[in-house]
Amino acid sequence: MPFNGQHEQEVFQKITDRQLQFPNDLEPEAIDLIDQLLHLDPQQRLGSGPKGSLNSMEMLKQHPYFQGLSFKNLAK
Repeated sequence: MPFNGQHEQEVFQKITDRQLQFPNDLEPEAIDLIDQLLHLDPQQRLGSGPKGSLNSMEMLKQHPYFQGLSFKNLAK
């Protein structure tokens, strides 16, 4: 869980301050992906931008975390 706290208000504060916490053994690619997906500004989140932008859905699919994954075959 990237946001952890003893009380709901503490968790909320960590979210608004972007105080992300990750397990030590989490892959750097996974950390980067989660960080980009949790961007506070929805317009800057990976996967939310218009086609051709640096945060488009295509850029999300090209993230190193998904290397080797075929999105076409995923539905199968």
